[in-house]
Amino acid sequence: MTTKIKPDAAAIRDYHATLKTYAEHEARHEGATETAFSNLLAASARPHLWTLLPKKSKKVAGKTIIPDGTLVAVFKLHRGYWEAKDTADDLDAEIRKKNAWRITAGQSASIRGYLVLFWFQAP
Repeated sequence: MTTKIKPDAAAIRDYHATLKTYAEHEARHEGATETAFSNLLAASARPHLWTLLPKKSKKVAGKTIIPDGTLVAVFKLHRGYWEAKDTADDLDAEIRKKNAWRITAGQSASIRGYLVLFWFQAP
């Protein structure tokens, strides 16, 4: 499933406004931008009846992992996982770490200089 969000959508405008406010306060680190993107991701998931659960732990191969966000559908089906990264992170190393979670191969995107990693649960 692909979601296309128009550049003038309210969630996108809110995201950019929040990033601008953070930049004015010199807050460009991963933790600060995580909140803005979390709100954008949650708003984008709602039309699909998915819910973004922040910091939901999950057991994988006997270890507890805690992605920044878990997208869940009806019947508590995990549809995807999100991990915030900033440009100081080694993206290849982060993907290797997350692939060790044995979820599925990751995809990444750069949004205004911030790296976002997604892992999608196989249907």
